[in-house]
Amino acid sequence: MSDAIIELNDISKVYRMPGGDVHALNRVSLAFEEGELAAVVGASGSGKSTMLYLLGLLVSPTSGTYRFGGMPMESLPDKQRARIRGRQIGFIFQSFHLVPQLTVTQNVLMGVRYRGENNGNHANATRRAAELLERVGLSHRLHHRPGELSNGEMQRVAIARALLGNPRVVLADEPTGNLDERTGGGIFDLLASLHEEGKTVILVTHDLQLAGRTPRIITLRDGEVAS
Repeated sequence: MSDAIIELNDISKVYRMPGGDVHALNRVSLAFEEGELAAVVGASGSGKSTMLYLLGLLVSPTSGTYRFGGMPMESLPDKQRARIRGRQIGFIFQSFHLVPQLTVTQNVLMGVRYRGENNGNHANATRRAAELLERVGLSHRLHHRPGELSNGEMQRVAIARALLGNPRVVLADEPTGNLDERTGGGIFDLLASLHEEGKTVILVTHDLQLAGRTPRIITLRDGEVAS
């Protein structure tokens, strides 16, 4: 697929455990097109989290090939893989992963550190952080700390941080899992707006109602693509 930003071909992931091998993914072949909005669903233990970590270059497959932007990831040195992960992929997690001692702005600026960049453009990054926080509706919270925010506000901070480097792909792991239905709907609308701007957005979720709002749903069962 010439328009695919992500291509998985016959991917398997096996974890070697003292009690025996765990086959988290089994010969998965999938492709995600540039600018696609998709949801990956499945029961606990179906392989959703492993899929997310693999897509985000946090783990490597045991076998098979993974191409990101047409490039085979298995053949790249770890440093180059980390550079792609830091600059082209944005992560949004259910548990937010905010640093409680830092302000909202400082937490967003952690995105610069994650990308392995220096502080030479600190002024530009700070301006970009303020713009993103305004976009997610938190311009009045720039100097607050996470403990002063609601769960929905903390998730918006996490989204702003993920967007700081203007990634091509946004991976969201249960992004509404800690939120009430109304707040979660607002977070989904925000992610959908990123898709409308041309970003590839992939949600991993157990919420079938949320997944139903995406154009494409991929169901995993026992490490395999069921539908």
